[in-house]
This record gives sequence, structure tokens and C-alpha cells, in this order.
Amino acid sequence: MTAIPFRILLWVLLLQSGWCWSDEAASTDTDEPGRVLVAALAEVDYPPFYYTEAGQLTGISVDVLNYLADQLKLRITYKRLSWPRVLQSLERGRVDIVTTYSYTPERARDVIYVHEPHATEINVFFTRTDSDVLFDGDLHALSGQMIGMIRGYSYGLAFDDADFIRKDSVLDERTLVRMVAGERFNVAIGNPFAIRLEAKRQGVEDEIRLLSPPVDMSPIYMAISRQYPDAEGLADAFGDAIRYLKASPMYEDWLERYGMNDFSDE
Repeated sequence: MTAIPFRILLWVLLLQSGWCWSDEAASTDTDEPGRVLVAALAEVDYPPFYYTEAGQLTGISVDVLNYLADQLKLRITYKRLSWPRVLQSLERGRVDIVTTYSYTPERARDVIYVHEPHATEINVFFTRTDSDVLFDGDLHALSGQMIGMIRGYSYGLAFDDADFIRKDSVLDERTLVRMVAGERFNVAIGNPFAIRLEAKRQGVEDEIRLLSPPVDMSPIYMAISRQYPDAEGLADAFGDAIRYLKASPMYEDWLERYGMNDFSDE
């Protein structure tokens, strides 16, 4: 691994001087004010990025953020919210950072994206095992279907901008899987890790079929609320630290652990 980037060291020095912190972070119960970052996660688990296992929060986004906190001498407070509230809280500065965010121009109005992605997200269509729906990569082939999706999620610009597709939004993966299994939707779109986990939890894993090829594979970023003091400086320091991390064997071990080797952007 190369030497730790200068901007990481600079940010640590600024934190040690007490120069920058968010108002909400400073009110957190800690004896080190100014060193707590409030990170937003959706209420519903979203593997492999964040999910609860044996009562512990885990996932590649969690591992990366905890690593960044260690490098930059920060403390992390995780806050679970509904996805619409995550978006609203970022806009209003009620949380400091979102851990798992795809890029869209609309979202960039409210956040400063960390310039280095920390993972790659894949989205696929899924249907019931007894359905005859097929997908060959051409979105127009599904123009006659009502596609279930999650409100506020991005599934890649091609799908997001496809106005010839009929779309219906629900709140979370739990509802999405239930509506496909219950034949309310014939087709839906989602992260296959999260869809498989939710189908297993509902006992319908044998009733769900993932379609190939993927609809989209996109880099996943962390993003800092524009309301956070020196959001750009923190985003730069995070980006440098993530680039440093991705050159390490530890990062390769994480990709292996979470089954993400085939979807790495490296």
C-alpha cells in the first residue's frame, strides 16, 4: 500500500483542532464533541451493503465507513430511517452522510458525492418462477409490463429515464417481494442480494426467479449532506482513503466475504 494521502492527514489535524463538526453530531452523547458523524441507513436491510446478522450491523458499506472513521478519527452513529426520510434528512442536514448512494443529478443538489466509489451495485428484474417473462437486455421488451420498484431508488439512468415503461412504486423490498409472490406485480426490479434475502425471510425463495442479464451495474458512493460544514473537504478525504483501501488485501477479502468479486469496479 502507498503512503496515506495528504488530505487524510490534513482532515485528521482539522478534527483534532476541533475546527469542524455538525450540530447534530455535537449533540450526540460522547466525550469527544465534533468527532461523531451521523450516517443514514434505510430501515430495511440492503445486503450486501448493510444488513443485520446475529444482531450486528454488517455489510461492505458499513465495513468501509468504519474503516474511514478509524482513519479520520471519527465516530459513527448509524440512524435507520425509511428511505424517503433518508432523502429528506440529507436535504435538511438532519443526517451527515448516506452510506450507499448511486449518482443522479437530482440527488447531487443535496449532497457532495465522495469521488471514489466503494462498491458496485447490480440491479435485475425478477418475477415468479411460474412466469413466462423473459429479458434479453432490451428494456423495450418489457414495455407492456407494470414494473414494481421502490420509491426514491435509482436503478441506473437507462431505467430511470425509460418513460415508455410503466412503473409502480412501493416503500421497501419487503413489500416488493410480497407483491411479486402474490401476483400483484408480474415483474419488479431490485438488488438481487436484497431480493434473495427478503424472499428467504418470507419463505418464498422457491417462488422468485431472477432474470438475466442485469438491468444496470453502477458504482456506489457515499455522499455528504451539503448542510455539513466543509462537506467538500470531508468528501475529498473520504475519497482518498477509499482509494487507499481499495489497493489493500483487506478490501479484496471484503469483496470475497460479501460475494461481490464479480461486481467489483476494479
